[in-house]
Amino acid sequence: MVATDDDFEYSLSTTRTNLSRRRIPTEREVKADLIEQIMAALQSTNNKHWTIPFNVKSERTKMAFWSVEQLTERLNGIIRAQELNAKPVSELYQIVASNREEPSLYPKLPLYTDDGKPLDEDYLNGLTRFDKATFIRLVKRFSSEAIDRPRGIR
Repeated sequence: MVATDDDFEYSLSTTRTNLSRRRIPTEREVKADLIEQIMAALQSTNNKHWTIPFNVKSERTKMAFWSVEQLTERLNGIIRAQELNAKPVSELYQIVASNREEPSLYPKLPLYTDDGKPLDEDYLNGLTRFDKATFIRLVKRFSSEAIDRPRGIR
């Protein structure tokens, strides 16, 4: 049996598809949009460097060779810098102080044991119940603060 034109038309009219009706931009369009956003963010600052047409043109030319990931990273860096620039200095000092690690005489606690098990709360609490000698060895080697941190003890 050979399918006729009517059969073909019927199957086309009754078949449902899950194709997206939204157009996906090409990589070139995404890059052009990111470059525009970057340049707008740079020109929105008080930096006179971005008011000179030659500087803007050379920056655009340089960014034209970057990947989408590099452009996204650059845009995120500019936005982050502008957000931090808007904050008062006292708040910036607090941000830096909260992210600073205290220097320690002890080595840093590894994430995994020599056996490949994660050094997490369950493992450390299990040591306190079933293998006190190993637990005490870890405390002496890495400090009680470093051992208590993953256990949720402050």
